[in-house]
Amino acid sequence: MLDLFDVLAPQELKDTFQQKGFALIPRILREDALKLLRDECAMLQADAVETGRDLIDEDCTLEVWKDDLPATGRSCVDAYFERRLGLSADMRQILTMSLASLARVALGGMPPLLFNEHYVVKVPGAGPFIWHTDAAHQLEGMIALGIDTTSSSFEYVSIWIALDDVNHSNGCLRLLPLNAPQPPGAWSEPAGPTTVDWFEGQGKVRGWGCRSDSVSSI
Repeated sequence: MLDLFDVLAPQELKDTFQQKGFALIPRILREDALKLLRDECAMLQADAVETGRDLIDEDCTLEVWKDDLPATGRSCVDAYFERRLGLSADMRQILTMSLASLARVALGGMPPLLFNEHYVVKVPGAGPFIWHTDAAHQLEGMIALGIDTTSSSFEYVSIWIALDDVNHSNGCLRLLPLNAPQPPGAWSEPAGPTTVDWFEGQGKVRGWGCRSDSVSSI
């Protein structure tokens, strides 16, 4: 298993995240680790098919947790794995060492609290996702869990891993650094018509794309 800090030093990751608002980390996971994630994703997708669920109706999202994860499982590794059964040692390392370490460094050393984990699968006929702000929906969920999002120490980080090769032709992420022109509206509010119009125009032109496989964007 690849040590994540073989590809990016902790201070470099922290500095890049603070300066740009994101960090791109090529080859953060080796092919064998990616295969473990792909296999779990395929298993969840097969379960959706067997139970007659339409992924398009579920926003192309495969939730790892069918029921809410207990509060203790969000902060305690042992409690987490009491519910996340049947994982190999390598899969455990990916979830609690590689990815958790990324989050911890980006948060300035603060122990991360797991909020959510899921797979996004764009099935045929799904079409493009509409422009939206993740933060608004995530904040709603955090507030529902009793997390104090108004605290000065509150910080939130997402880790996105491409399980397939991504490029400009098949829908890669476009990331804007903090010093680039930003869309109108508060980041914590759902994207309204003005924000959508901005993204359709200037946002697409100025967006940054991920090209490599196994790219993690924090």
